[in-house]
Amino acid sequence: MVSGPPSRFLLLNSLSQTRPRLLLALYTGLLLYGTLWPFQFTSHPGRNTTNVKRHVEWIPFTRLCPNHGLFCPRDTGLNLAMFLPFGALAALISTTGVGRMRPIVRAAAFGFSLSLLIETTQYFIPVRYPSTTDLLLNTVGAGLGGLIVFTISRTMPLNVPHQP
Repeated sequence: MVSGPPSRFLLLNSLSQTRPRLLLALYTGLLLYGTLWPFQFTSHPGRNTTNVKRHVEWIPFTRLCPNHGLFCPRDTGLNLAMFLPFGALAALISTTGVGRMRPIVRAAAFGFSLSLLIETTQYFIPVRYPSTTDLLLNTVGAGLGGLIVFTISRTMPLNVPHQP
């Protein structure tokens, strides 16, 4: 096999992956900041100084919402909307490879992983409440973001530079 300098296509492809990766990292930082604020961590959740009883919503969609019963449209919309751009960016960096649905699955898997990290960390913040509803909605939001990228990439032609 002859090895030589990398082709222009490979260089362009690697450069085109840099921007979505950077945006994904920045957006992940914003998500972490927004979902973990006010950063009042305690190592012993049962003995926190604010006397807040720890509550984890293990069964999805069981948290009572004022004026709406079990369904909180505002929380649902925010969880979906927050992770939609995250899923779209995750899908952008994984558009290559085998499998037509790979970007969607990877976006949902990244969304699930980040959401699980967030919900686990929220257990140690006295004023935050981890929820499986949030975990599910964040995963769905990321998957929808991946689906949007997948759909757009299938309907719009890709600009691939020709090699001389």
